Amino acid sequence: MKAIINTIIALGVIGLIGAIGYKAYVDGEFQFTRGETISLPVDGSLPKAKKLSVADLIPTKREVTIPVLPVDKHERKEAIAKIVARETEGKMNSIILDALIEQESNYDQFAVSNKGAVGLVQVMPEWVEKCGLKSVGELYDAKKNIACSVVIFQDAVHAAKRVTSKSAPFSQVLFNAYRIYNAGEKYWKGKAAKQYAIEVSEKVRQRLNKQLWAKAVDWRV
Repeated sequence: MKAIINTIIALGVIGLIGAIGYKAYVDGEFQFTRGETISLPVDGSLPKAKKLSVADLIPTKREVTIPVLPVDKHERKEAIAKIVARETEGKMNSIILDALIEQESNYDQFAVSNKGAVGLVQVMPEWVEKCGLKSVGELYDAKKNIACSVVIFQDAVHAAKRVTSKSAPFSQVLFNAYRIYNAGEKYWKGKAAKQYAIEVSEKVRQRLNKQLWAKAVDWRV
């Protein structure tokens, strides 16, 4: 009798998963097809594959609907590049933001750090209100996460200008901005923040070199 009840419960869970739009959550990665959306609790909590229960799937909290980026990484990067181009226009260099996305989440829309940072550019929950959002769950939205990261990076640049010598080149201001983006003004001098800035700087350099080479090839043609 107990086995029958467990089977019924399991089938019910599978039915609920299909009903609310979760296709799969395997080994920490969502699996979706292009154009789908997912509804998440406003607190940004994600379902855990190995601890899934009926309670996790019943929408007892107000939810936000998140557009899901393509599963294919190449297609996902192209989709992200379009968002980055729109959200950075007139505000910051898109190459820097793309480097930050790779550094922070490796283009994983649903990335969550052990400190609670969320989404593509790993935005901390305390920035939700400052970015004009209403909930942590909205940070899984690629467009909103990227737009918020632009605000945060601009803030980091302003902070970097305050702590960097006025005679220093702007490259040093940027380097310190990376450190502040990663660790905040309180801990930006730490070794971890410095290593982070070195890695982001290298990613930016690689992108600039690739861009310059592409232009050189176009010129030769």
